[in-house]
Amino acid sequence: MRKTIKVQNLKCQGCVRTIVTELNDVPGLKSVEVEIETSMVSFDYSSPDDMPIVELKLLGLGYPPEGFDNPMITRAKSVVSCALGKIS
Repeated sequence: MRKTIKVQNLKCQGCVRTIVTELNDVPGLKSVEVEIETSMVSFDYSSPDDMPIVELKLLGLGYPPEGFDNPMITRAKSVVSCALGKIS
């Protein structure tokens, strides 16, 4: 099954690299794609049970799905994730 969700705090290619790398490590997910212009993350998943895992992973990286709270600490996490994506 294919799913596309809108995330917050997505700014650049460093963010994209981090999201793709981290979501590719989630069992059951594949074909992860991120579109900077629309802040959309798309992926194939094998079970509805994968969705909460994806949402928590994105939240932990600082890219909460639209509709989730986006406090200062989450925005700060996205800056760190972005920087790590730029240097990897």
